[in-house]
Amino acid sequence: MNNSNLYQKSILLGGFIGVLAGTLLGASAGAITTSWSGVLYGLVAGAILGTIIGIATGWLTARVGGTTGGVSTGAYTGMGLGALIGGIAGALIPDAVRIAANTTHTPIMDVLTASKFETAFLICFLASIAGTAVGAWVGGRNLISQDKHPKNIDKIQM
Repeated sequence: MNNSNLYQKSILLGGFIGVLAGTLLGASAGAITTSWSGVLYGLVAGAILGTIIGIATGWLTARVGGTTGGVSTGAYTGMGLGALIGGIAGALIPDAVRIAANTTHTPIMDVLTASKFETAFLICFLASIAGTAVGAWVGGRNLISQDKHPKNIDKIQM
């Protein structure tokens, strides 16, 4: 398999898995607000961030692991890259959005949105989960096993 084909398949699969993981995690985080608008905003934000993380993780997993890296290489690559992208995205959340989530007077949301640090940490954690899922799936799909034990070992001439 040539590298461009590997990258294309990895990016497409990563984007697809990233959207699924991001949507699920975003809607779950939005459900903490106990409002339908929170679920909807979380779903949309999770889908956007999940797409970015999925595409980037798919590409980097193919670049780092290639066809020999496997699931662990992909998972650790996705974990690190997801945390990096999530940390950047969490730090860029405007204070107005963070404070609006805090006004629901839900104790857990009050804690998670108390400051920019807590909000960025939450987004970083959720993005790391999404990146791990994408990386493991892409790394496992790209793996081409090496046949260490030939089936006709008795026919090999020495």
